[in-house]
Amino acid sequence: PKHLELLSAALARGGGEYLVDNKLSYADLTLFQIMRVFKGMAADVVGKYPTLLALHDRVAAHPKIAAYIASKPYGSDY
Repeated sequence: PKHLELLSAALARGGGEYLVDNKLSYADLTLFQIMRVFKGMAADVVGKYPTLLALHDRVAAHPKIAAYIASKPYGSDY
């Protein structure tokens, strides 16, 4: 949770949409993967960080990311 607090604060400092300059970056893709894992393992913990969950959903909805996810045999279980 400490790291999620730090990431949440970094997101807020960056403007709230993305971590760096309010545009999609490698940092957002990394956090997207982290949140995907945590959502499956510790949903009760990540539920305390709605801004990070919103970032996860925003990245997943990005047209190129969504197309990549859809191209996988197991869909959202990429």
